[in-house]
Amino acid sequence: MSAPFDLPTHVQVTVHKARELLIKGKSVYSSSSELYASVQLGTKKSLSQPVAKYTYPKWEFTTEFSLTTLDTSVNIAIKQKGKLREHTLGYISVPLIGFHQSRKPVTNWYKLGPKPNKKRKSLKLRGDLYVTIAFLLKSDAAITADEHQQQHRSSSSAAEMSFNVDG
Repeated sequence: MSAPFDLPTHVQVTVHKARELLIKGKSVYSSSSELYASVQLGTKKSLSQPVAKYTYPKWEFTTEFSLTTLDTSVNIAIKQKGKLREHTLGYISVPLIGFHQSRKPVTNWYKLGPKPNKKRKSLKLRGDLYVTIAFLLKSDAAITADEHQQQHRSSSSAAEMSFNVDG
């Protein structure tokens, strides 16, 4: 008989890379804009380090969120930041319910779609995103140490930003 499985306290999301992105602008290799991943769970949001505009970007960006329920989704948007505007190139929403039962990290390619609130649902192929989702079970002592370490890391690194979004 296997040991009982406690519900996870945290979810860890790694955005590895994207392929065949539908880049905005005239030149795919123009250095005037950058791509980044925005990962959100509830009101918490983390932004990856920007990379040069390219149809096959790599981030290897990992972020972690505390869980209050498994009946929620992780939302990931790939964004292009230019000199004047910011565009959402693609979006996925991954429901977490059922994932924790595997007890192992799950890595998949996800098809990027339009933002859900977009008035015109475009059938354009927007590319794919390679993501790993892992659930963690942390004790109260480990949570306190991790939060302290994450606060120190995010305050000392301008490349990775974590913040609350009021909404």
